[in-house]
Amino acid sequence: MRARGNGVLTVGAFGLSVCLVAAVSIWLSLRHTLPLSSMEHSVADNTSLQVVKGSAVLVTPRENVGPAHQREVAAFEQHLKAEPTDTLAIARLAQLFESSRQPEQAARYYRRLLTINRNSRLAWIGLARVYAAVENWEAAEGALATLLEIVPGDPAAMYHLGAIHADRGDYLAARRWWQKVQQQGSDPQLAKRATESLERIGGSSS
Repeated sequence: MRARGNGVLTVGAFGLSVCLVAAVSIWLSLRHTLPLSSMEHSVADNTSLQVVKGSAVLVTPRENVGPAHQREVAAFEQHLKAEPTDTLAIARLAQLFESSRQPEQAARYYRRLLTINRNSRLAWIGLARVYAAVENWEAAEGALATLLEIVPGDPAAMYHLGAIHADRGDYLAARRWWQKVQQQGSDPQLAKRATESLERIGGSSS
C-alpha cells in the first residue's frame, strides 16, 4: 500500500510540474497578443502590494517558497535561455525573487530589465523596493529619482519616496512627498493611501 501511495504522489507531483510548465508557457504567450505598452502593466497587476507592519514602504507580499514556486522560477529561467531579452519573463522572475525575500536575485533581474528598457517603470519601482527592504536608502532614493526624471510626477515614485523618508524618521520630507501624491489625480488609490500615511505619522516631527 505504501508503494502504491508513493507512486500516486510521484505521478501527482509530475502532473503538477507538467501543468505548471504549461501554465507558464501560456502566460508567456501573452506577449504576442499584448501591445508593448501594456506588457509591464499585466505583470504588475499579477502582483499586489501591501504595507509592511511598522513601515510605510509598499512591498510585494511574501509567497510560499515551496516546490511549486521553485518550479515556476526554473521554468522562467529555462525560457530565458532561449529568449534572453523577454522583458515579461524577466519582470516576473524579479517579482518571484522579491516576493520570496531574495533581494539580491530580485535586484539582479530588475537591473537586467533596465538594460533592455531603461524607461521601465516597473523595474525602477521594484528596484527601489528591494533596496529599501535591505535599508539601502540612498540606492532606493536614487532609483525613484531616476524614475521621476523619466516620468515626472509619477504617483508611485512619490509615494515610495515619502515612505522611505518616513522609515528614516524624516517626517517633514515624507509629508511633502505624500502631499504631492494627495494632490495628483491619476491614481486615486495611492492618493487615499497617502492620506492614510499622513494620518499615521500625525504630529511626528523630524
